[in-house]
Amino acid sequence: MPAINYPLELEELIKWANLHYLPKKTFPRDKAELLALETLEFSDLPITELPEYLYCLPHLTKLSLNHTQLIEIPDSLGQLTQLRELDLSFVHLYELPDCIGNLSNLNILLLAFNELSELPNFFKHFKQLKKLSLFNNQLSEFPEVIQYLTELTELGLSGNNLVNLPEFIGELTQLTRLSLFNNQIEHLPHSLIKLQQLRELGLGGNQLRIIPEQIGLLSKLNKLSLSNNQLQNLPYTIGQLSQLEELSLAGNQFSDLPESINELMSLKKLSLSSNRLTQLPNSFKKLTHLTELWLSSNRLKQIPEFIAELPYITELGLGGNRIKHVPEFIGQLTQLTKLSLSGNQLKTIPGCIGELINLEELWLNDNQLTEIPEFISNLKNLTKLHLENNKLTEIPYFINELPKLTHLEFYNNKTNFVPEFTANPRI
Repeated sequence: MPAINYPLELEELIKWANLHYLPKKTFPRDKAELLALETLEFSDLPITELPEYLYCLPHLTKLSLNHTQLIEIPDSLGQLTQLRELDLSFVHLYELPDCIGNLSNLNILLLAFNELSELPNFFKHFKQLKKLSLFNNQLSEFPEVIQYLTELTELGLSGNNLVNLPEFIGELTQLTRLSLFNNQIEHLPHSLIKLQQLRELGLGGNQLRIIPEQIGLLSKLNKLSLSNNQLQNLPYTIGQLSQLEELSLAGNQFSDLPESINELMSLKKLSLSSNRLTQLPNSFKKLTHLTELWLSSNRLKQIPEFIAELPYITELGLGGNRIKHVPEFIGQLTQLTKLSLSGNQLKTIPGCIGELINLEELWLNDNQLTEIPEFISNLKNLTKLHLENNKLTEIPYFINELPKLTHLEFYNNKTNFVPEFTANPRI
């Protein structure tokens, strides 16, 4: 069988890999394996430079350089024209070198956590790009060249300094995921309603005061975050989002909500924490698919009755309200794994809590409790128990009967006595 004549550059690549002590599973030393290589993962490796001869790897389609210590991107990278995926996240880039513009076959380009303040014009040529990540850069204006990337399905611009969304955002009609968290966006353009394929829209952590009524036309949305804005009202049309499964409205200024939310029959996760709510419509009992409901840090004096009608609820947050009494129906929520009642005005723990046999985390801290009833020992799946900042005079012995408990908080109570069992390494 005649000997294979491998390119001489392969020998140089192997020398480079040995010099940098690269693991063989990352960078094979066998020349046949090297020639067949499709993926190179340099992530988190302390390399400061790339070899010039990567271009002789004809099947290389994915190159990951995130969290490396590259001093510069070599021009030879532009010869990897067969690349489909390039990850340059966390490499302290202030600008993109021109050689990147040659990679017109890219489908995925990840540039998160750099120092980019603009995008070069060569982005116009990335006609096949489907996913672009620009999280946590220094962009103060929405890059105009993005309007040419009409095949994009995922666009991430969270953690920048964007103030406005341009009307041309509506031209990116293939988008299914748009992430704009933690910018300074003040209003939404009318053209947003053209994004009829959108499944996930992240607008949390901006300066929005108004959500346009047209939001209800984004009929394929299943995740919507409007948390941590300046919202006081929601349009009634929110109830038209019949496929919505996750809705976050936390950290706004809502004192009431439209009843149309009860039409969101697919909703599984609803976060309303850190608002100004004093009550919720009983019609919310229609949200029977809810598994997570967070109402913490509002102005509730009572636990809403509709919660009794939520058979699949597993996480319930009621901390930081003005609740004095826990109704018996809480004991019916036997699927609960997390329950927060911290920061209320509770003086006693009702027996219904002892019926929550699947509970894994129980937060009772920052109340006015004077004793822990023995039925707490029924919670055999409990791993975390928060009792700090109450008026308790002792840690009851039966706490040691909780076989899975690994985390117990008890500080700032009326006792300095710590029983021997709490020294158990399990707790």
